[in-house]
Amino acid sequence: MTKFLLSVHVLAAILAIGPVTVAASMFAPAARLALTSPGDERAAGIVRVLHRICGVYSALGLVVPIFGFFTAQSLGDESCCRISVRWRLMASDGVV
Repeated sequence: MTKFLLSVHVLAAILAIGPVTVAASMFAPAARLALTSPGDERAAGIVRVLHRICGVYSALGLVVPIFGFFTAQSLGDESCCRISVRWRLMASDGVV
């Protein structure tokens, strides 16, 4: 079961976090272009698509820490200081 949980955790990290990173890095220049040319529907469409990609993949990205927690729990590592610090940092990132 641990191998399955770890596999889902790693695959979710690769498939969910990669695309949102690329879309988020493309969003700022596309948004600036859309703001400088308000009548350009193509630029506005690009911004809408990038925003949708960021929203969908960031929601799917929640699978990564969830399966990470279950993997740590199945390994008996959930009380480890390293895991505890990671969860606290992730929670503080969510607040910010």
